[in-house]
Amino acid sequence: GGNYTWSKTITYNRNQFVNDYLLKNVTSNRPQAVNVNWGYDIPGITKWANNLLTRSLFDDWHLSGVGVFYNGQALAIGCSANGAPPGYWTGTPTGGFPFRCQQTGSAWLTGDASPASVWSGSNSALSKADPKLWYNFNPAAFTLPPVNSFGIGNEQPTITYGPGIMNFDMAMEKSINVGTEAHPRTLSFRFEAYNVFNHFNPGNPNTTLNINCNAVNGTCTAPALKDYTSTTFGTITSAAIQARHAAATIRFRF
Repeated sequence: GGNYTWSKTITYNRNQFVNDYLLKNVTSNRPQAVNVNWGYDIPGITKWANNLLTRSLFDDWHLSGVGVFYNGQALAIGCSANGAPPGYWTGTPTGGFPFRCQQTGSAWLTGDASPASVWSGSNSALSKADPKLWYNFNPAAFTLPPVNSFGIGNEQPTITYGPGIMNFDMAMEKSINVGTEAHPRTLSFRFEAYNVFNHFNPGNPNTTLNINCNAVNGTCTAPALKDYTSTTFGTITSAAIQARHAAATIRFRF
């Protein structure tokens, strides 16, 4: 069996301020999801060899499994100010204003960009990131909003989606009848494998920019790359699903 879901989940936190800025896709929203499941009774060999030994070894095997295919989750770039001047918004205040980056250009770098080409000479940790585990966000396109903005920049609430998920779990079970018709008893052996193909599902990239405010850049609105102190921005440092692992069980029913 299986099912397919196409969805859009949005949130709209009612507030006396900036309501239009609070309408967004929730980060847990996955626009498309496919779930499949199956079960199969493996044929025995009793028509060729019908005795207690062959029935015990080769009959009553059952294979089952589930597979999932999901879109990634919604992502947004977050900004924070280090050493902000007095009066500058450094986060979501008590009044409920959303702190949001100011976007000044395309969120994406060109296709031939790499961590080394973007961060060379400005952030040694990021310049060595694995290009295969890196979202080519354009850091220079995101700055902190002006002092008189109440911390509300023009960035969209969500700008893209993270990596999708593909996963398969499978189980093999064998049942042996050790009782009689009057007193049924069954011994079952079950082996389960999760992420059976050991497929790597990358987690979400880091989307937070930490921006230094200093004497030269006192307003925090036009930083140079050297002012970005995020050590993992755009990089994927985790897996969304565990590596393959398994469990075995024995069950006696009477």
